[in-house]
Amino acid sequence: MIVGFLHEDPNYPVVLGALHSAANPSPEAHSNDNYIKKIMTAEKLELVFDDNKKSVTIRTPGGKIITIDDNGSLIKLEDENGNKVTMEPAAIKLEAAANLELKAGAELKIAAPNISIKSDVACELNGSASVKVASSGSCVIQGAIVQIN
Repeated sequence: MIVGFLHEDPNYPVVLGALHSAANPSPEAHSNDNYIKKIMTAEKLELVFDDNKKSVTIRTPGGKIITIDDNGSLIKLEDENGNKVTMEPAAIKLEAAANLELKAGAELKIAAPNISIKSDVACELNGSASVKVASSGSCVIQGAIVQIN
């Protein structure tokens, strides 16, 4: 441990850092470039600064990761189950390993020049009071069998 003193007064010690040894090795391999700075707690919580990638990464021992990366132009949240939120210049991606639920207390609005919804098995649209399908252009309902009522 490295200790300094405010105004060189031994009554005001300040812990400045720690040194690694054979008994307490560095969590990061030695590099002459010295781009990576890491803080790791006794419980294996990590905060990693990478000056080469211009990124900051936070990791928990349970597999949760937050990455902020200027070179990769992204912000990413990940968990141990394979769920991800990725923010990149071209898109924001939500990936769920199992189910993805969006719920609003009042209203959910989705707006874009084009919207595409695809399902590999079944797609269902329900409204407990009403459902409206409208278009100012052509409206196509297509299927092997189309049932109305």
